[in-house]
Amino acid sequence: MQAFRKVRNILLPPRKNDIRLRCAIAVRYSEDNNEQNRSLLSEENENDYGVVTGTIDVNEKNNETERESRFLFIKKIGLYISSKFERQKEDIKNVEELEDEEYYISSPLDTFIGAAVDIAGSIYVLFIVLGLLIAWIVWGCISHGTDTWQIVMQDGQSIQTYVWNTFLMRQQMDNDEKLLILYGRLKSRSLTHKRLLEKLVENRSTSIDLESFLKYENDRQANDENSKKLIDFRNKNLYDKISYIVSNILGSLPAVFIYWAGIFIWIGCGKIKVNEGTPDAPILTSFSNSWQMYINTATAIELLITTVFLENVRNRANDSILIQTETFNNIDSDLEFLLREVNENDSIENEMVVVKRCPRDMIQRCISFYAHVVGNGLGLVISICVFSAWLGIGNLMHWSANWWLVIGSYTGLVGFIDGFVLREVFFSITNYEQNKFLDLLSDSQELLDTAGIPVDLESPKIEKTWGNKISIFINSICSNKWSVVVSFVIVIGLVIFASSLLWSETAQLVANTPTMIIEGFFLLILVQAHNWASEERKFTLSELNKSRVLLYNYIKKNHVS
Repeated sequence: MQAFRKVRNILLPPRKNDIRLRCAIAVRYSEDNNEQNRSLLSEENENDYGVVTGTIDVNEKNNETERESRFLFIKKIGLYISSKFERQKEDIKNVEELEDEEYYISSPLDTFIGAAVDIAGSIYVLFIVLGLLIAWIVWGCISHGTDTWQIVMQDGQSIQTYVWNTFLMRQQMDNDEKLLILYGRLKSRSLTHKRLLEKLVENRSTSIDLESFLKYENDRQANDENSKKLIDFRNKNLYDKISYIVSNILGSLPAVFIYWAGIFIWIGCGKIKVNEGTPDAPILTSFSNSWQMYINTATAIELLITTVFLENVRNRANDSILIQTETFNNIDSDLEFLLREVNENDSIENEMVVVKRCPRDMIQRCISFYAHVVGNGLGLVISICVFSAWLGIGNLMHWSANWWLVIGSYTGLVGFIDGFVLREVFFSITNYEQNKFLDLLSDSQELLDTAGIPVDLESPKIEKTWGNKISIFINSICSNKWSVVVSFVIVIGLVIFASSLLWSETAQLVANTPTMIIEGFFLLILVQAHNWASEERKFTLSELNKSRVLLYNYIKKNHVS
Protein backbone atom coordinates (compact mmCIF):
# COMPACT_ATOMS: atom_id res chain seq x y z
CA MET A 1 0.00 0.00 0.00
CA GLN A 2 2.82 2.38 0.87
CA ALA A 3 4.57 1.59 -2.43
CA PHE A 4 1.32 2.21 -4.32
CA ARG A 5 0.92 5.56 -2.57
CA LYS A 6 4.45 6.55 -3.54
CA VAL A 7 3.86 5.65 -7.20
CA ARG A 8 0.55 7.51 -7.17
CA ASN A 9 2.19 10.63 -5.73
CA ILE A 10 4.92 10.48 -8.37
CA LEU A 11 2.48 10.17 -11.27
CA LEU A 12 -0.20 12.46 -9.85
CA PRO A 13 0.98 14.68 -6.98
CA PRO A 14 -1.78 15.52 -4.48
CA ARG A 15 -3.56 18.79 -5.11
CA LYS A 16 -2.16 21.44 -2.77
CA ASN A 17 -4.38 23.00 -0.15
CA ASP A 18 -4.57 26.66 0.80
CA ILE A 19 -1.16 28.29 1.26
CA ARG A 20 -0.28 29.30 4.82
CA LEU A 21 2.61 31.71 4.57
CA ARG A 22 4.49 34.15 6.77
CA CYS A 23 6.99 36.56 5.22
CA ALA A 24 10.28 36.62 7.14
CA ILE A 25 11.29 39.76 9.02
CA ALA A 26 12.98 42.05 6.52
CA VAL A 27 16.65 42.81 6.16
CA ARG A 28 17.88 45.75 4.13
CA TYR A 29 18.63 45.03 0.49
CA SER A 30 20.35 48.28 -0.45
CA GLU A 31 23.33 47.85 -2.74
CA ASP A 32 26.02 48.31 -0.08
CA ASN A 33 24.52 45.52 2.04
CA ASN A 34 23.68 42.92 -0.59
CA GLU A 35 26.55 40.55 0.12
CA GLN A 36 26.02 40.77 3.87
CA ASN A 37 22.31 40.05 3.50
CA ARG A 38 22.85 37.09 1.18
CA SER A 39 25.09 35.59 3.84
CA LEU A 40 22.54 36.37 6.54
CA LEU A 41 19.71 34.80 4.56
CA SER A 42 21.82 31.74 3.91
CA GLU A 43 22.27 31.30 7.65
CA GLU A 44 18.53 31.82 8.21
CA ASN A 45 17.69 29.20 5.63
CA GLU A 46 19.97 26.69 7.32
CA ASN A 47 19.35 27.42 11.00
CA ASP A 48 16.34 29.49 11.92
CA TYR A 49 13.29 28.31 10.08
CA GLY A 50 13.97 25.34 7.86
CA VAL A 51 12.14 27.48 5.31
CA VAL A 52 12.06 27.51 1.54
CA THR A 53 12.71 30.19 -1.08
CA GLY A 54 9.77 29.60 -3.40
CA THR A 55 11.70 26.91 -5.31
CA ILE A 56 11.93 23.16 -5.45
CA ASP A 57 14.42 21.94 -2.84
CA VAL A 58 14.63 18.18 -2.49
CA ASN A 59 17.38 18.32 0.16
CA GLU A 60 15.49 20.27 2.82
CA LYS A 61 14.01 17.28 4.61
CA ASN A 62 16.44 15.95 7.19
CA ASN A 63 14.57 13.14 8.87
CA GLU A 64 15.83 10.32 6.64
CA THR A 65 17.24 8.52 9.69
CA GLU A 66 13.70 7.94 10.95
CA ARG A 67 12.68 6.09 7.82
CA GLU A 68 12.90 2.36 7.45
CA SER A 69 16.30 1.27 6.17
CA ARG A 70 14.95 -0.45 3.05
CA PHE A 71 13.80 2.92 1.64
CA LEU A 72 17.07 4.79 2.25
CA PHE A 73 18.88 3.53 -0.82
CA ILE A 74 15.89 4.18 -3.08
CA LYS A 75 15.50 7.68 -1.66
CA LYS A 76 19.15 8.53 -2.24
CA ILE A 77 18.90 7.41 -5.87
CA GLY A 78 15.72 9.47 -6.29
CA LEU A 79 17.35 12.56 -4.82
CA TYR A 80 20.36 12.15 -7.09
CA ILE A 81 18.21 11.84 -10.21
CA SER A 82 16.05 14.76 -9.06
CA SER A 83 19.10 16.97 -8.60
CA LYS A 84 20.09 16.32 -12.21
CA PHE A 85 16.73 17.60 -13.43
CA GLU A 86 16.22 20.33 -10.84
CA ARG A 87 14.75 23.51 -12.28
CA GLN A 88 16.51 26.84 -12.15
CA LYS A 89 15.68 28.57 -8.88
CA GLU A 90 13.95 31.92 -8.66
CA ASP A 91 16.42 34.62 -7.70
CA ILE A 92 14.24 36.33 -5.09
CA LYS A 93 16.20 37.13 -1.95
CA ASN A 94 13.45 36.57 0.57
CA VAL A 95 12.24 33.67 2.63
CA GLU A 96 8.84 32.43 3.60
CA GLU A 97 7.73 30.16 6.38
CA LEU A 98 5.33 27.63 4.92
CA GLU A 99 3.27 25.44 7.21
CA ASP A 100 3.90 22.31 5.16
CA GLU A 101 7.59 21.40 5.28
CA GLU A 102 7.27 19.18 2.21
CA TYR A 103 5.58 21.91 0.18
CA TYR A 104 8.19 21.99 -2.56
CA ILE A 105 9.54 18.45 -2.39
CA SER A 106 8.75 16.70 -5.66
CA SER A 107 9.63 13.51 -7.51
CA PRO A 108 12.33 13.27 -10.21
CA LEU A 109 9.55 12.82 -12.79
CA ASP A 110 7.86 16.02 -11.62
CA THR A 111 11.07 18.03 -11.76
CA PHE A 112 11.85 16.54 -15.18
CA ILE A 113 8.48 17.75 -16.53
CA GLY A 114 9.14 21.18 -15.03
CA ALA A 115 12.56 21.30 -16.70
CA ALA A 116 11.01 20.20 -20.01
CA VAL A 117 8.53 23.09 -19.77
CA ASP A 118 11.40 25.54 -19.34
CA ILE A 119 13.27 24.04 -22.30
CA ALA A 120 10.15 24.08 -24.50
CA GLY A 121 9.76 27.80 -23.77
CA SER A 122 13.34 28.65 -24.73
CA ILE A 123 14.36 30.60 -27.80
CA TYR A 124 16.43 27.64 -29.01
CA VAL A 125 13.39 25.37 -29.30
CA LEU A 126 11.50 28.14 -31.10
CA PHE A 127 14.29 28.47 -33.68
CA ILE A 128 14.59 24.68 -34.05
CA VAL A 129 10.86 24.35 -34.78
CA LEU A 130 10.95 27.24 -37.26
CA GLY A 131 13.97 25.58 -38.90
CA LEU A 132 12.05 22.30 -39.24
CA LEU A 133 9.11 24.21 -40.73
CA ILE A 134 11.38 25.78 -43.35
CA ALA A 135 12.89 22.35 -44.12
CA TRP A 136 9.37 20.93 -44.56
CA ILE A 137 8.49 23.73 -46.99
CA VAL A 138 11.64 23.03 -49.03
CA TRP A 139 10.78 19.33 -49.08
CA GLY A 140 7.29 20.20 -50.37
CA CYS A 141 8.75 22.31 -53.17
CA ILE A 142 10.95 19.39 -54.22
CA SER A 143 8.23 16.71 -53.92
CA HIS A 144 5.49 18.93 -55.44
CA GLY A 145 3.31 18.77 -52.32
CA THR A 146 2.29 15.09 -52.18
CA ASP A 147 -0.29 13.71 -49.74
CA THR A 148 2.51 12.13 -47.72
CA TRP A 149 4.15 15.54 -47.39
CA GLN A 150 0.92 17.00 -46.01
CA ILE A 151 0.22 14.06 -43.68
CA VAL A 152 3.73 14.33 -42.20
CA MET A 153 3.03 17.98 -41.30
CA GLN A 154 -0.41 17.19 -39.91
CA ASP A 155 0.82 14.28 -37.78
CA GLY A 156 3.97 16.06 -36.68
CA GLN A 157 1.99 19.14 -35.70
CA SER A 158 -0.72 17.09 -33.95
CA ILE A 159 1.87 15.32 -31.82
CA GLN A 160 3.74 18.59 -31.17
CA THR A 161 0.56 20.45 -30.20
CA TYR A 162 -0.53 17.56 -27.99
CA VAL A 163 2.81 17.71 -26.13
CA TRP A 164 2.83 21.51 -26.03
CA ASN A 165 -0.69 21.57 -24.59
CA THR A 166 0.70 19.49 -21.73
CA PHE A 167 3.52 22.01 -21.31
CA LEU A 168 1.12 24.96 -21.45
CA MET A 169 -1.11 23.30 -18.85
CA ARG A 170 1.84 22.70 -16.53
CA GLN A 171 3.16 26.21 -17.16
CA GLN A 172 -0.18 27.68 -16.10
CA MET A 173 -0.20 25.67 -12.86
CA ASP A 174 3.40 26.63 -12.03
CA ASN A 175 2.79 30.31 -12.73
CA ASP A 176 -0.36 30.28 -10.62
CA GLU A 177 1.58 28.77 -7.72
CA LYS A 178 4.34 31.39 -7.96
CA LEU A 179 1.91 34.31 -8.10
CA LEU A 180 -0.17 33.09 -5.16
CA ILE A 181 2.99 32.70 -3.09
CA LEU A 182 4.10 36.18 -4.17
CA TYR A 183 0.71 37.56 -3.14
CA GLY A 184 0.96 35.81 0.23
CA ARG A 185 4.43 37.22 0.84
CA LEU A 186 3.39 40.76 -0.06
CA LYS A 187 0.14 40.52 1.92
CA SER A 188 1.99 39.32 5.02
CA ARG A 189 4.43 42.22 4.79
CA SER A 190 1.71 44.73 3.86
CA LEU A 191 -0.07 44.05 7.15
CA THR A 192 3.15 44.93 8.94
CA HIS A 193 3.51 48.10 6.84
CA LYS A 194 0.02 49.13 7.89
CA ARG A 195 0.60 48.42 11.59
CA LEU A 196 3.91 50.27 11.75
CA LEU A 197 2.81 53.20 9.59
CA GLU A 198 -0.32 53.78 11.70
CA LYS A 199 1.85 53.72 14.80
CA LEU A 200 4.28 56.18 13.22
CA VAL A 201 1.55 58.62 12.15
CA GLU A 202 -0.16 58.36 15.52
CA ASN A 203 3.07 59.37 17.31
CA ARG A 204 3.91 62.15 14.83
CA SER A 205 4.28 65.39 16.75
CA THR A 206 4.71 67.87 13.90
CA SER A 207 2.91 68.45 10.62
CA ILE A 208 4.66 67.65 7.34
CA ASP A 209 4.69 69.82 4.24
CA LEU A 210 3.45 67.28 1.69
CA GLU A 211 3.58 69.74 -1.19
CA SER A 212 7.26 70.26 -0.51
CA PHE A 213 7.78 66.49 -0.26
CA LEU A 214 6.13 65.81 -3.63
CA LYS A 215 8.24 68.53 -5.27
CA TYR A 216 11.31 67.00 -3.67
CA GLU A 217 10.27 63.54 -4.90
CA ASN A 218 9.85 64.71 -8.49
CA ASP A 219 13.25 66.41 -8.44
CA ARG A 220 14.84 63.37 -6.86
CA GLN A 221 13.54 61.00 -9.52
CA ALA A 222 14.81 63.31 -12.24
CA ASN A 223 18.29 63.94 -10.83
CA ASP A 224 19.35 61.28 -8.33
CA GLU A 225 20.76 58.31 -10.22
CA ASN A 226 21.52 56.43 -6.99
CA SER A 227 18.01 56.66 -5.56
CA LYS A 228 15.50 53.83 -5.64
CA LYS A 229 14.18 53.29 -9.14
CA LEU A 230 10.75 52.30 -10.33
CA ILE A 231 10.67 48.87 -11.92
CA ASP A 232 10.97 48.84 -15.70
CA PHE A 233 9.11 46.40 -17.96
CA ARG A 234 10.34 47.85 -21.23
CA ASN A 235 11.74 45.36 -23.73
CA LYS A 236 15.50 45.34 -23.44
CA ASN A 237 16.67 43.70 -26.69
CA LEU A 238 15.66 43.31 -30.32
CA TYR A 239 14.24 39.82 -29.90
CA ASP A 240 11.97 40.94 -27.04
CA LYS A 241 10.72 43.84 -29.15
CA ILE A 242 10.02 41.57 -32.13
CA SER A 243 8.37 39.00 -29.84
CA TYR A 244 6.15 41.70 -28.37
CA ILE A 245 5.07 42.89 -31.83
CA VAL A 246 4.37 39.36 -33.14
CA SER A 247 2.44 38.50 -29.98
CA ASN A 248 0.21 41.55 -30.40
CA ILE A 249 -0.35 40.74 -34.08
CA LEU A 250 -1.26 37.08 -33.43
CA GLY A 251 -3.55 38.02 -30.54
CA SER A 252 -5.32 40.85 -32.33
CA LEU A 253 -8.92 40.95 -33.53
CA PRO A 254 -7.85 41.48 -37.19
CA ALA A 255 -5.82 38.25 -37.00
CA VAL A 256 -8.95 36.40 -35.84
CA PHE A 257 -10.99 37.92 -38.69
CA ILE A 258 -8.31 36.98 -41.24
CA TYR A 259 -8.25 33.45 -39.84
CA TRP A 260 -12.00 32.98 -40.23
CA ALA A 261 -12.02 34.69 -43.62
CA GLY A 262 -9.54 32.05 -44.79
CA ILE A 263 -11.76 29.29 -43.40
CA PHE A 264 -14.87 30.57 -45.22
CA ILE A 265 -12.92 30.99 -48.45
CA TRP A 266 -11.77 27.38 -48.10
CA ILE A 267 -15.38 26.24 -47.56
CA GLY A 268 -16.42 28.08 -50.71
CA CYS A 269 -13.63 26.44 -52.69
CA GLY A 270 -14.98 23.02 -51.70
CA LYS A 271 -17.47 23.19 -54.60
CA ILE A 272 -14.59 23.25 -57.07
CA LYS A 273 -14.21 19.73 -58.45
CA VAL A 274 -10.82 18.12 -57.85
CA ASN A 275 -9.46 15.06 -59.68
CA GLU A 276 -9.26 12.26 -57.11
CA GLY A 277 -8.33 9.70 -59.75
CA THR A 278 -5.55 9.59 -62.32
CA PRO A 279 -4.95 11.71 -65.45
CA ASP A 280 -6.06 8.75 -67.60
CA ALA A 281 -9.10 7.93 -65.43
CA PRO A 282 -10.14 11.22 -63.79
CA ILE A 283 -12.61 11.21 -60.91
CA LEU A 284 -13.83 14.75 -60.32
CA THR A 285 -15.14 15.22 -56.79
CA SER A 286 -16.42 18.19 -54.80
CA PHE A 287 -15.53 18.53 -51.09
CA SER A 288 -12.94 15.80 -51.61
CA ASN A 289 -10.36 14.31 -49.26
CA SER A 290 -7.72 16.49 -50.89
CA TRP A 291 -9.83 19.56 -50.16
CA GLN A 292 -9.97 18.58 -46.49
CA MET A 293 -6.26 17.81 -46.51
CA TYR A 294 -5.45 21.38 -47.61
CA ILE A 295 -7.15 23.03 -44.65
CA ASN A 296 -5.74 20.47 -42.24
CA THR A 297 -2.25 21.30 -43.46
CA ALA A 298 -2.87 25.06 -43.26
CA THR A 299 -4.29 24.89 -39.74
CA ALA A 300 -1.46 22.52 -38.76
CA ILE A 301 1.06 25.23 -39.68
CA GLU A 302 -0.90 27.84 -37.72
CA LEU A 303 -1.15 25.58 -34.68
CA LEU A 304 2.54 24.73 -34.84
CA ILE A 305 3.63 28.37 -34.92
CA THR A 306 1.08 29.57 -32.35
CA THR A 307 1.72 26.89 -29.71
CA VAL A 308 5.51 27.17 -29.88
CA PHE A 309 5.39 30.96 -29.90
CA LEU A 310 2.86 31.10 -27.04
CA GLU A 311 5.03 28.81 -24.89
CA ASN A 312 8.06 31.00 -25.65
CA VAL A 313 6.41 34.37 -25.09
CA ARG A 314 4.82 33.17 -21.85
CA ASN A 315 8.18 31.95 -20.61
CA ARG A 316 9.91 35.23 -21.44
CA ALA A 317 7.10 37.33 -19.98
CA ASN A 318 7.20 35.34 -16.75
CA ASP A 319 10.99 35.70 -16.55
CA SER A 320 10.67 39.46 -17.06
CA ILE A 321 8.03 39.73 -14.34
CA LEU A 322 10.13 37.66 -11.93
CA ILE A 323 13.19 39.85 -12.50
CA GLN A 324 11.21 43.02 -11.84
CA THR A 325 9.47 41.32 -8.92
CA GLU A 326 12.88 40.89 -7.30
CA THR A 327 13.51 44.64 -7.61
CA PHE A 328 10.09 45.38 -6.13
CA ASN A 329 10.59 42.80 -3.39
CA ASN A 330 13.85 44.49 -2.37
CA ILE A 331 12.19 47.91 -2.10
CA ASP A 332 9.25 46.39 -0.24
CA SER A 333 11.67 44.77 2.19
CA ASP A 334 13.61 48.03 2.62
CA LEU A 335 10.35 49.80 3.48
CA GLU A 336 9.56 47.24 6.18
CA PHE A 337 13.12 47.47 7.55
CA LEU A 338 12.90 51.27 7.67
CA LEU A 339 9.49 51.22 9.36
CA ARG A 340 10.77 48.81 12.00
CA GLU A 341 13.85 50.98 12.51
CA VAL A 342 11.93 54.23 13.09
CA ASN A 343 9.48 52.38 15.37
CA GLU A 344 12.15 51.63 17.96
CA ASN A 345 13.50 48.58 16.14
CA ASP A 346 10.20 46.75 16.18
CA SER A 347 10.77 42.96 16.02
CA ILE A 348 7.24 41.54 15.98
CA GLU A 349 6.90 38.80 13.37
CA ASN A 350 4.97 39.41 10.18
CA GLU A 351 1.50 37.94 10.28
CA MET A 352 0.68 34.49 8.97
CA VAL A 353 -1.69 34.79 5.99
CA VAL A 354 -3.83 32.11 4.37
CA VAL A 355 -4.02 32.32 0.58
CA LYS A 356 -7.13 30.58 -0.66
CA ARG A 357 -7.14 28.70 -3.94
CA CYS A 358 -9.31 29.84 -6.82
CA PRO A 359 -12.89 28.80 -5.91
CA ARG A 360 -14.30 26.16 -8.29
CA ASP A 361 -17.72 24.54 -8.58
CA MET A 362 -18.23 20.85 -9.31
CA ILE A 363 -17.85 21.12 -13.10
CA GLN A 364 -14.83 23.37 -12.77
CA ARG A 365 -13.25 20.97 -10.27
CA CYS A 366 -13.58 18.21 -12.88
CA ILE A 367 -11.91 20.51 -15.42
CA SER A 368 -9.14 21.28 -12.93
CA PHE A 369 -8.62 17.58 -12.26
CA TYR A 370 -8.27 16.94 -15.99
CA ALA A 371 -5.74 19.78 -16.24
CA HIS A 372 -3.92 18.37 -13.20
CA VAL A 373 -3.64 14.95 -14.90
CA VAL A 374 -2.46 16.42 -18.20
CA GLY A 375 0.15 18.65 -16.57
CA ASN A 376 1.74 15.95 -14.40
CA GLY A 377 3.47 12.59 -14.69
CA LEU A 378 0.29 10.59 -15.27
CA GLY A 379 -0.40 12.58 -18.43
CA LEU A 380 3.15 11.88 -19.63
CA VAL A 381 2.77 8.13 -18.96
CA ILE A 382 -0.57 8.03 -20.81
CA SER A 383 1.02 9.80 -23.79
CA ILE A 384 3.93 7.33 -23.87
CA CYS A 385 1.50 4.39 -23.80
CA VAL A 386 -0.60 5.85 -26.64
CA PHE A 387 2.39 6.57 -28.87
CA SER A 388 3.84 3.11 -28.14
CA ALA A 389 0.54 1.46 -29.09
CA TRP A 390 0.41 3.51 -32.27
CA LEU A 391 3.90 2.42 -33.26
CA GLY A 392 3.00 -1.16 -32.36
CA ILE A 393 0.10 -1.32 -34.83
CA GLY A 394 2.12 0.24 -37.63
CA ASN A 395 3.16 -3.14 -39.08
CA LEU A 396 -0.39 -4.50 -38.83
CA MET A 397 -1.66 -1.49 -40.83
CA HIS A 398 1.27 -1.77 -43.25
CA TRP A 399 2.42 1.76 -42.34
CA SER A 400 -0.34 3.12 -44.58
CA ALA A 401 -1.68 6.66 -44.83
CA ASN A 402 -4.57 5.56 -42.63
CA TRP A 403 -2.05 4.51 -39.95
CA TRP A 404 -0.46 7.92 -40.13
CA LEU A 405 -3.85 9.54 -39.66
CA VAL A 406 -4.65 7.45 -36.54
CA ILE A 407 -2.26 9.36 -34.28
CA GLY A 408 -3.31 12.63 -35.86
CA SER A 409 -6.95 11.82 -35.09
CA TYR A 410 -6.21 10.95 -31.47
CA THR A 411 -4.01 13.95 -30.74
CA GLY A 412 -6.36 16.21 -32.70
CA LEU A 413 -9.43 15.20 -30.70
CA VAL A 414 -7.63 15.34 -27.36
CA GLY A 415 -5.97 18.62 -28.34
CA PHE A 416 -9.42 20.00 -29.16
CA ILE A 417 -10.54 19.35 -25.58
CA ASP A 418 -7.23 20.67 -24.22
CA GLY A 419 -7.78 23.94 -26.05
CA PHE A 420 -11.08 24.53 -24.25
CA VAL A 421 -9.61 23.44 -20.91
CA LEU A 422 -6.62 25.74 -21.34
CA ARG A 423 -8.87 28.72 -21.98
CA GLU A 424 -11.24 28.02 -19.07
CA VAL A 425 -8.46 27.38 -16.55
CA PHE A 426 -6.42 30.36 -17.73
CA PHE A 427 -9.43 32.68 -17.59
CA SER A 428 -10.44 31.56 -14.10
CA ILE A 429 -7.06 31.59 -12.38
CA THR A 430 -5.90 34.78 -14.11
CA ASN A 431 -8.98 36.70 -12.98
CA TYR A 432 -8.57 35.30 -9.47
CA GLU A 433 -4.87 36.27 -9.36
CA GLN A 434 -5.63 39.75 -10.67
CA ASN A 435 -8.28 40.26 -8.00
CA LYS A 436 -5.71 39.28 -5.37
CA PHE A 437 -3.25 41.85 -6.66
CA LEU A 438 -5.97 44.49 -6.87
CA ASP A 439 -6.50 43.75 -3.17
CA LEU A 440 -2.81 44.57 -2.63
CA LEU A 441 -3.28 47.74 -4.68
CA SER A 442 -6.17 48.74 -2.41
CA ASP A 443 -3.94 48.10 0.62
CA SER A 444 -1.23 50.26 -0.93
CA GLN A 445 -3.67 53.10 -1.51
CA GLU A 446 -4.71 52.82 2.13
CA LEU A 447 -1.05 53.12 3.17
CA LEU A 448 -0.62 56.29 1.09
CA ASP A 449 -3.82 57.73 2.57
CA THR A 450 -2.64 56.90 6.09
CA ALA A 451 0.63 58.71 5.46
CA GLY A 452 -1.29 61.61 3.94
CA ILE A 453 0.44 61.41 0.56
CA PRO A 454 -2.02 62.84 -2.01
CA VAL A 455 -1.34 60.29 -4.78
CA ASP A 456 -4.04 58.06 -6.30
CA LEU A 457 -2.95 54.65 -7.58
CA GLU A 458 -4.58 53.49 -10.80
CA SER A 459 -6.10 50.12 -11.60
CA PRO A 460 -5.33 48.46 -14.95
CA LYS A 461 -8.03 48.99 -17.53
CA ILE A 462 -8.62 47.70 -21.04
CA GLU A 463 -9.55 50.45 -23.49
CA LYS A 464 -13.26 50.32 -24.32
CA THR A 465 -12.85 50.28 -28.09
CA TRP A 466 -15.26 48.33 -30.28
CA GLY A 467 -12.50 45.88 -31.13
CA ASN A 468 -11.71 45.24 -27.48
CA LYS A 469 -15.40 44.89 -26.59
CA ILE A 470 -15.79 42.23 -29.29
CA SER A 471 -12.62 40.50 -28.08
CA ILE A 472 -13.83 40.52 -24.46
CA PHE A 473 -17.15 39.03 -25.56
CA ILE A 474 -15.44 36.28 -27.57
CA ASN A 475 -13.05 35.58 -24.68
CA SER A 476 -15.90 35.23 -22.19
CA ILE A 477 -17.76 32.76 -24.43
CA CYS A 478 -14.66 30.68 -25.19
CA SER A 479 -13.64 30.58 -21.53
CA ASN A 480 -16.96 29.39 -20.14
CA LYS A 481 -17.07 26.06 -18.31
CA TRP A 482 -19.99 25.01 -20.52
CA SER A 483 -17.75 25.43 -23.57
CA VAL A 484 -15.56 22.68 -22.14
CA VAL A 485 -18.61 20.47 -21.66
CA VAL A 486 -19.68 21.12 -25.26
CA SER A 487 -16.19 20.19 -26.47
CA PHE A 488 -16.50 16.77 -24.78
CA VAL A 489 -19.91 16.24 -26.41
CA ILE A 490 -18.54 17.19 -29.84
CA VAL A 491 -15.61 14.79 -29.48
CA ILE A 492 -17.92 11.95 -28.46
CA GLY A 493 -20.09 12.69 -31.52
CA LEU A 494 -17.09 12.69 -33.84
CA VAL A 495 -15.83 9.40 -32.36
CA ILE A 496 -19.25 7.80 -32.97
CA PHE A 497 -19.33 9.15 -36.54
CA ALA A 498 -15.80 7.97 -37.36
CA SER A 499 -16.50 4.57 -35.81
CA SER A 500 -19.58 4.14 -38.01
CA LEU A 501 -17.28 4.61 -41.03
CA LEU A 502 -14.70 2.21 -39.54
CA TRP A 503 -12.20 5.05 -39.10
CA SER A 504 -11.55 5.29 -42.83
CA GLU A 505 -9.36 8.04 -44.25
CA THR A 506 -12.45 10.16 -44.99
CA ALA A 507 -13.84 9.60 -41.47
CA GLN A 508 -10.58 10.61 -39.83
CA LEU A 509 -10.26 13.72 -41.96
CA VAL A 510 -13.83 14.72 -41.04
CA ALA A 511 -13.01 14.17 -37.35
CA ASN A 512 -9.78 16.15 -37.64
CA THR A 513 -10.87 19.12 -39.74
CA PRO A 514 -13.41 20.93 -37.49
CA THR A 515 -11.41 20.23 -34.34
CA MET A 516 -8.21 21.65 -35.82
CA ILE A 517 -10.03 24.75 -37.09
CA ILE A 518 -11.57 25.49 -33.69
CA GLU A 519 -8.36 24.66 -31.82
CA GLY A 520 -6.45 27.09 -34.05
CA PHE A 521 -8.98 29.81 -33.28
CA PHE A 522 -8.78 29.12 -29.56
CA LEU A 523 -5.03 29.47 -29.52
CA LEU A 524 -5.28 32.90 -31.14
CA ILE A 525 -7.75 33.87 -28.40
CA LEU A 526 -5.38 32.44 -25.79
CA VAL A 527 -2.52 34.59 -27.12
CA GLN A 528 -4.72 37.67 -26.84
CA ALA A 529 -5.81 36.76 -23.29
CA HIS A 530 -2.17 36.22 -22.31
CA ASN A 531 -1.22 39.64 -23.68
CA TRP A 532 -3.95 41.34 -21.67
CA ALA A 533 -3.15 39.40 -18.48
CA SER A 534 0.56 40.17 -18.83
CA GLU A 535 -0.06 43.89 -19.32
CA GLU A 536 -2.47 44.01 -16.36
CA ARG A 537 0.05 42.23 -14.14
CA LYS A 538 2.86 44.56 -15.15
CA PHE A 539 0.74 47.67 -14.64
CA THR A 540 -0.45 46.52 -11.20
CA LEU A 541 3.07 45.66 -10.08
CA SER A 542 4.31 49.04 -11.32
CA GLU A 543 1.64 50.86 -9.29
CA LEU A 544 2.49 48.80 -6.20
CA ASN A 545 6.14 49.66 -6.66
CA LYS A 546 5.34 53.36 -7.05
CA SER A 547 3.55 53.35 -3.71
CA ARG A 548 6.52 51.68 -1.97
CA VAL A 549 9.01 54.18 -3.41
CA LEU A 550 6.84 57.11 -2.29
CA LEU A 551 6.41 55.69 1.21
CA TYR A 552 10.10 54.83 1.59
CA ASN A 553 11.26 58.30 0.56
CA TYR A 554 8.52 59.95 2.65
CA ILE A 555 9.69 58.16 5.80
CA LYS A 556 13.35 58.59 4.94
CA LYS A 557 12.97 62.34 4.51
CA ASN A 558 10.64 63.12 7.41
CA HIS A 559 11.27 60.52 10.10
CA VAL A 560 14.94 59.59 9.88
CA SER A 561 17.36 61.97 11.51
